[in-house]
Amino acid sequence: MEFEVKPLLSFGRRVSLVLVALGLVFLVNSSRIEAQEAGEKVALSISPLNFEFTINPGETREDVVKVTNPDSEKTQTITMAVEPFRGDETGQVTVLDEEEDDPAYSLKQWVTISPKTFTLKPRETRVVTFKTVVPKNAEPGGKYGAIVASTERGEIGQTGAVTVQKVGSLVLLTVQGFIQYNASARDFYTVNNTEDIRDRAPQSLYEKSPVYFLTRLHNNGTVHIKPKGFITISNIFGKKVADIEVPAKNVLPGSDRAQVVEWNDAKMGRYTATMVLNYGDKNQQITATTSFTVFPWKTGVPIIVGVLVLLWFLIARRARVARALSIIFGKH
Repeated sequence: MEFEVKPLLSFGRRVSLVLVALGLVFLVNSSRIEAQEAGEKVALSISPLNFEFTINPGETREDVVKVTNPDSEKTQTITMAVEPFRGDETGQVTVLDEEEDDPAYSLKQWVTISPKTFTLKPRETRVVTFKTVVPKNAEPGGKYGAIVASTERGEIGQTGAVTVQKVGSLVLLTVQGFIQYNASARDFYTVNNTEDIRDRAPQSLYEKSPVYFLTRLHNNGTVHIKPKGFITISNIFGKKVADIEVPAKNVLPGSDRAQVVEWNDAKMGRYTATMVLNYGDKNQQITATTSFTVFPWKTGVPIIVGVLVLLWFLIARRARVARALSIIFGKH
């Protein structure tokens, strides 16, 4: 079928639309230029991406990172530093400015890096050592920082942006001793399916699998934790039908950590889900419960309506139906 577009727009409206179209073309071309400039930036790489270890007060530990210049043409001048970082509830990490460092959790005063400055030829890799010295009177708990490699090129591109590069390796350190763990489940419920976890909204009725569970844990202790455990699903009769593993994720002190867990074998019915997670050196528990229903309403509702209509017809017309049946079977 073809549609005819009638010339209802005035001359002024036509001119306006043309100007808008030209503006969109300009924006598209501008974004392509910026993307090309971004592609021309010289990237760095660092490995490993994180360190996680436990150490006693008064002890010293040495570790290494490898910094690589993958560019095939340009030599890079690299500066190494220990910088604070912050993680959001989805696990994304942001390196902070020095003034944002929290002294209670800062690792910077305990770490020395060697070498601090060096050059990397094209496709060259350099091994950098960082030494962690824990004071004898260090309080038990967590200390955090990022071993950061940054360029000193500071070139200004056509967009006016300085092309300084930063890559980092996260360090999560636990000082041994008496540590008080304190964590809880801030949220546990079933949600809809969206790409961004922050846009997930509560949903208690599903037409079919999969079912999505949102877990949001809060760490109110002084050291990072990594809770692990299962979501146990029971049917309306209390019988267990599934155990779903909850992946272990680090939760930093004073922070939340959210994730979504899927159940891909849900059948029609009413269910109760109980989450039990263990954390800490004494296997403390985090528990939470939620309920949900799986029902194919798109096909089920019309069937139910049809059955109800049929029952109503049979009840309302039962005398005529009985007489018709008696005639059919020769009883009248």
